[in-house]
Amino acid sequence: MPLKHSQSIIIANDLRTGRTVYLTEDSRWSDSVVDAELLDQQDYAESRLVTALSGEGANLVIDPYLVGIEPDLCASNIRERIRLSGPTIINNARVGIDQAA
Repeated sequence: MPLKHSQSIIIANDLRTGRTVYLTEDSRWSDSVVDAELLDQQDYAESRLVTALSGEGANLVIDPYLVGIEPDLCASNIRERIRLSGPTIINNARVGIDQAA
């Protein structure tokens, strides 16, 4: 399916750690979105996705796919915004203490 954004990145999860990772220009995986290769052309983006899928075959990452992004590296949908900004962990022990008081 063609992306509706002018730029995209390739996102996946590191198979060992489960962390969100991004395909870099030199075909490495980085856990920093600022290292992600910005893909401007749909045809090139799809060819880079083939490269990313080889990382899945080599058991480095799981589920690589293209994500449309805005110029400020913000994803266009809520699921991807959460993945780009990191885990949404609430300290349940602290919440329990506050609620008990």
